Amino acid sequence: MFNQLSNYVVEIGKVGKEKITPKDVYFHVTGNGKTIGDVVYTVTDTNPNRDYPLNPNDPINSQLVYGETVTPSYRPDGRLPNGHYGVSTSLPDYGPIDSGKVYGNYRYHYDGDITVNLPSKPDIVPPVNPPVTPGTGTVTPLPETPENMSNTPENTTETTGHKTVWDGDRDRGGDRPEDKRVVTLPFFKVLEDKTTHRYGTYDVAKRTKEVKIAPSAQVLPEPNQPATQYRELDTELTTDQGTGEFTLKYNGSRFTILPDDDAAAHLIVVGDETKNRDLFEKALHVAFTKMGLEVADLDGVYIHFGKE
Repeated sequence: MFNQLSNYVVEIGKVGKEKITPKDVYFHVTGNGKTIGDVVYTVTDTNPNRDYPLNPNDPINSQLVYGETVTPSYRPDGRLPNGHYGVSTSLPDYGPIDSGKVYGNYRYHYDGDITVNLPSKPDIVPPVNPPVTPGTGTVTPLPETPENMSNTPENTTETTGHKTVWDGDRDRGGDRPEDKRVVTLPFFKVLEDKTTHRYGTYDVAKRTKEVKIAPSAQVLPEPNQPATQYRELDTELTTDQGTGEFTLKYNGSRFTILPDDDAAAHLIVVGDETKNRDLFEKALHVAFTKMGLEVADLDGVYIHFGKE
């Protein structure tokens, strides 16, 4: 019996009861990074009564006196009053752990202070000098009752270079909704080796409460318009596969989606099977509602599998 409990301190009470006390492990996590996804973490011992030396390069495993080893992972968690973040620690086989609770043979006590130095950039950077030549697109209002009811170029209301924008529903079986516009755009993925691959051309329908994309019969080239401005927004996006932290960028032509943490990178990988349509829809809705963009502002949409 006692051999099976050799990983514990066992105290035999007067009434014959056993008290099992897991070993305490103490550590503090600090970190610094430009985004949530690139923080570099440092772990230190926080037990002031330590009576044996620790390996400063591995203070956690140095406290696992029964011979085990663990490979913890960390991520910022919750805003602190000073604008920094706390920390969440995860262990293999257990996932995120709570400070002060028992996991296996040990009770882990930890805290952290994480600094994320997000770049301070204006919402919009003035155009480069010399100014970029304005486009030559034109807008022609669509009749309230169009004679041509098919999904052909004759139904277009706006042509901006190689992209087509519809006003209202393409399938006009009834009244046109006032809160919807459609643009046909090329979509791309950028792998971690920086190579760009085409997902396809899609009709992007902007509605008041959502964005929907659907495959288009058109084939549009990759945009080559120069950058004319800079907008960036850090946001949380949620799909059926989970939630992650992302950075959304716009340069006057291209709209780009970048992962900021492991959860976001995982969403992009698992969404690749469906060409990340769900994630594109969520990101574009944020672009139209929080970044001040319209469907006609976009020439192409990109999603990165790694850092830019």
